[in-house]
Amino acid sequence: MLCTPLAEPTARRLGTHVSIAVGLGLVALGLLYVPGTGAQAGYWDLQPGLLLIGAGSALTTPLTVRCLAGVPDSSTGMASGLVSAAREVSGVFGVVLVGVVLTRRERSELRSGSDPRNAFLAGYDLGLRLAACCVLAGALVTLVALRRRGRHRRVVARSRGGGVKRRNGTGPGAPGRVVTK
Repeated sequence: MLCTPLAEPTARRLGTHVSIAVGLGLVALGLLYVPGTGAQAGYWDLQPGLLLIGAGSALTTPLTVRCLAGVPDSSTGMASGLVSAAREVSGVFGVVLVGVVLTRRERSELRSGSDPRNAFLAGYDLGLRLAACCVLAGALVTLVALRRRGRHRRVVARSRGGGVKRRNGTGPGAPGRVVTK
């Protein structure tokens, strides 16, 4: 919550692709930190990892604006819904994947004679490490896929008269100065 207001200025300064990739990197670090705390970890032991996950997630918020930057104003509602649905579906698949890995590892540990708590923690550890790898892969994809369009705040669109309009707002339909060349 405290980091969300920093996302937009960070995206402007570094570029959306870097801001989102840094955010995903922080999420991955948090995902790696949490299982590293061990079986005896308490509430406060987990906080650094959870704070990294939260701060990193906040830095990914410009992704929606970036996804909508090239969409005509008349289609932004539908495109925004599609982006939100894609986030939810990918989150569900991530939870399922981690859950399957956790369960399989836990069962394997139980079959080899491990006690239930250690078996669960072994599955939990592997599941979160897999999640961290997936998030890091997303960070790399972000650096490559979003880099081509330049900075996040400047949207360039063709006008009907053949000129180029530059919109300096926060996204499609946002108030801002439009300059036609």
